Amino acid sequence: PELHMLPRICIPVLHKDMLLGHLWFVDADESMAAAEIEVCVSEASGLAARLHRESIAHLFSATRLTDALQILLTDSPMAADAARGLVDDGDICAPDGIVAVVVQVVSSQPGLVDVEDCLNQALADSPRLLRRGEVLPLVRRDHCVLIVAAAGDDDADLRGKVESLRESARAQLAASASAGTLMVGLGGHRARVAEAVESYRAARMAVDAA
Repeated sequence: PELHMLPRICIPVLHKDMLLGHLWFVDADESMAAAEIEVCVSEASGLAARLHRESIAHLFSATRLTDALQILLTDSPMAADAARGLVDDGDICAPDGIVAVVVQVVSSQPGLVDVEDCLNQALADSPRLLRRGEVLPLVRRDHCVLIVAAAGDDDADLRGKVESLRESARAQLAASASAGTLMVGLGGHRARVAEAVESYRAARMAVDAA
């Protein structure tokens, strides 16, 4: 009552003793019978199984995507296949080409800033960067790579995405109370996803020069 909330029943969503969430049922007049609660508990068990399957599928999908990106950004003979797979699976839709962007944190306190965690959180705080088909993000130990679908180096949407990530990363650095400089490098437009490694290398060179 002190929280101005109606009475409710909480049913944990469990999969083999692993808590995946809760189901809340508002029961204002506290009239839910034991049999009704049992039905809810039974349904929660089925929901837990579905959530667990989805979580495993997401994990495999994320691992597959990371592996494909790692290959794409190398001279591996499998890079072309990786690019084709990313396009065919709808992970990137870039009929007008791509631009690689590198965001790197240069800290005056090496070891005191968890750059990887900072960049991961910055990505999570930039929803427009997580739209499937528009951006392929990859966070590495000391920098983040974005493969962005773009029509050219001056694409307004590209610039907006870069600015979004830069502001999020700056906020994360400020929150960590650690001194660091944020460097952003654009690698130049390429016509095909398979050419991402060329743009990536140019973006790394731009950051190194900065």
